[in-house]
Amino acid sequence: MKKIALLSMLITFSYALFAQEQGIIFSHDSLLSDILKKSEKLKKPVFIDCYTKWCGPCKQLAKNVFPQKEVGEFYNSHFINVKFDMESTEGANIMEKYKIQAFPTLLFLDSDGEIIHAQLGAGDANSVIELGKTALDDSKNFRYFKTKLDQGDRTAEVITQYLQAYPGAENKDNLLNDYFTTLTADKKISEESWNLINRFVQDLDNPQFKFVLEHREEFEELVGKEDVENKILSGFGFYSYKHRDNPEKIDSLALVDAELYKTFKLRNDFFKAFSDCRRSNNPENMTIFISKAKEYLSKANIKPIALNDLCWQIYKMQKDSPNKDALELIKPYSESTCKSWPDNHFFNDTYAHILFDLGNIEDAIKYEEIAIDIAQKNKHEQLGFYTKELQRFKDSLKSN
Repeated sequence: MKKIALLSMLITFSYALFAQEQGIIFSHDSLLSDILKKSEKLKKPVFIDCYTKWCGPCKQLAKNVFPQKEVGEFYNSHFINVKFDMESTEGANIMEKYKIQAFPTLLFLDSDGEIIHAQLGAGDANSVIELGKTALDDSKNFRYFKTKLDQGDRTAEVITQYLQAYPGAENKDNLLNDYFTTLTADKKISEESWNLINRFVQDLDNPQFKFVLEHREEFEELVGKEDVENKILSGFGFYSYKHRDNPEKIDSLALVDAELYKTFKLRNDFFKAFSDCRRSNNPENMTIFISKAKEYLSKANIKPIALNDLCWQIYKMQKDSPNKDALELIKPYSESTCKSWPDNHFFNDTYAHILFDLGNIEDAIKYEEIAIDIAQKNKHEQLGFYTKELQRFKDSLKSN
């Protein structure tokens, strides 16, 4: 009997170990220098997940993407994989060396520690695998476009690909200025130029941003009024942070566009209240937040994807200190996203959770079933989460 029990334990342990290794296997080395030595010895490049503990998309990658079998199979066979918390000592060194500005940054290095490729932001399993394939492709990766730049190529495509992979590049402003100084005013008003400015120019004091403001009507005709206004609002945000100790400078933004500045102030006040609430979810902060949220949501024109994300963030925030006023506030906005985009499983899932916490369990089940049906058709990785949540809703209905 003891042998049978021991065999059973070994099988269980082996199965657990096998299950653990379905996804990416990350090295436990604590120093980048040790990883690079392994890279040289094994003749494999390095993949680094540059994350922070508080970063939502970082957690999504760690929980839903990196553990997937097909992701693990690709990355384990082609890379030495390692994670670094950018707020640790070694992480801070990596962040400084490679000019990492936001999280998650997915970084690929050769054995000399030189960048092969990089990407800011999270994605699903397929996009993460495609990213790894691009990193290995010397006709598409960052290293290829860096070589093109070193050879004097200053075309929009090369600059775009280079900065897209490495937004923290120190030579960014010089590259953009080199490109735009070769263009006449007419050539600057083009989709190519707009894409460069929209992606990589944040500062209102930058000559290219000033050019957009001076030729605003032409750019609005080219790419649409909404896109131009969103770019200006983004510029307001950068400018406000840059001059955060100078309120008069910030208020001067009203001279650029008084109505847009009002919208910016609304959004700024909302996100400050939201941030205060997340740090300390006390009744006073929550009251201020709900007041600011009502004003912002009623006056701002927020696209469905951003609106759903906002509703989900508010839903999660109030979970620590349940607040029906916050749920009642976001309920109609979440419902509106479902109506505008009924075949989006994220939207239906968000609305289902809000309904459930408000006590409307039957409708919560209905919308979670819709989310599951859509996710099944798309074979989406969130299907498991939706199924588990649906069971929780149904169990709650039975117990009531």
